[in-house]
Amino acid sequence: MQEHLTNNPNAALHPKERVPRRRMLKKAIASYSGGSIWMDVIVRDFSENGTRIKLKENDFLPDHFNLFIEIDGVRVDCEAVWRRGREIGAKFVSEIEYSGAIRDQVLVPTLNGRKVSLRKKPITP
Repeated sequence: MQEHLTNNPNAALHPKERVPRRRMLKKAIASYSGGSIWMDVIVRDFSENGTRIKLKENDFLPDHFNLFIEIDGVRVDCEAVWRRGREIGAKFVSEIEYSGAIRDQVLVPTLNGRKVSLRKKPITP
């Protein structure tokens, strides 16, 4: 890791630069070495100037990489700003390229008429 990386997710952001991030849970592809090395990652949040991604257990991602969120048609060059375990906070070092979403994202309840909850533990009556 280079010196500019810290374990503090807010260290690289000046208060004026903070922008709201959209929380999400989307599969993406991170690549480096001209796209010859790639891996699946999970995008945990996303803003106009950065993202937080989660790696699989034994994956390594260098400080500079490309991120492609296929379902949204988003491609952007990134630079790691902080690392904490398997999570990486990255700022965008290029303009975000939008090629268009490949399909609509629809959430459908699957509990056969029961109320769907996003709570970690189910509510028992």
